[in-house]
Amino acid sequence: MDRSSLTDLADEQLAAAEASASGRSARTVRGDRALRQTLMALAAGRALDDHESPGEATLQVLAGRVRLSAGDEAREGAAGDLLDLPPHRHRLDALEASAVLLTVARSEAAAPPRPTAGSGALFAAGVACVLLGGLAAAATGPLDLYKGSWAAAYLVLVCGAASCAIAFMQARSRAGALPPTASRIQSSAWALGNAAVLAGTLAALPAIVDAGAALLLAALGIALAATRGNAPGPARTAYRIALIVLLLSVPVGVLLAHLRNGA
Repeated sequence: MDRSSLTDLADEQLAAAEASASGRSARTVRGDRALRQTLMALAAGRALDDHESPGEATLQVLAGRVRLSAGDEAREGAAGDLLDLPPHRHRLDALEASAVLLTVARSEAAAPPRPTAGSGALFAAGVACVLLGGLAAAATGPLDLYKGSWAAAYLVLVCGAASCAIAFMQARSRAGALPPTASRIQSSAWALGNAAVLAGTLAALPAIVDAGAALLLAALGIALAATRGNAPGPARTAYRIALIVLLLSVPVGVLLAHLRNGA
């Protein structure tokens, strides 16, 4: 049965942090399959910048005073306080020279999410559409076919790049991952919607374009709703903006299709 003095370890790491150019020092106290404990020290005024949550974890303040911030929320802790880490991005500021004990529970729930089958299929379909769009451009460019060039661009940008981006963001996000049924519905609506838009535009059938647009709006709505549980951050913000731009572009595209076909 091992015994460690957290007080001695805190003093040791505080001295190391003060001597370090970064103003930080850390030492693993315990690390196994079930639990990981790390004693960290920060010089006064130093911080651990925004970083992802390690999962279910607590922060015990051993010395000094710290501020734990997550988005618009912030909590302070002094020696003897125990803080629960938020399940999303956060930062830690040392209001004075501080030592804390980070305890992380390692469990299946804390493991990174595996990509759902729907996300994987959507990503694979996106890659295939990029390749198909390149082939279409190569074939139609020399023939100066306007609709062929449009179809190639649509395959690459919407069916390809947008599909890959949506699949990637959903697969990497623990909070925003879609349930299997919702993922299949979204993937099916996205695929059928794009197929209908392509077919309706090429065949000059605005009604088919309208049906495809409705499916695309449904798929994008599902994708946007899934981001509500994501941790705040630049990546999520950029992704949400891209989804909103796509949502707004769908009715604009439908209007242009009707005007092009005189409907």
